[in-house]
Amino acid sequence: MRWVAGIDEDPAYPALAREAVTVDFRGGPLLVCGFEHLRAMKHATGHEQDLQDLRELGVGQPPQS
Repeated sequence: MRWVAGIDEDPAYPALAREAVTVDFRGGPLLVCGFEHLRAMKHATGHEQDLQDLRELGVGQPPQS
């Protein structure tokens, strides 16, 4: 993974991995991006569904850099 919209680091994986949360999925560990990275990526896409998701989470404003 080299570049991800909303993530300032390139390659993006090290930044995402540092903040990732491990959850159990079908009996094994799964890394899921942290909330601030999810928020940044959804803002960066600008897709209406992503922006609606953010409004529903109560975080309609872009993250502070």
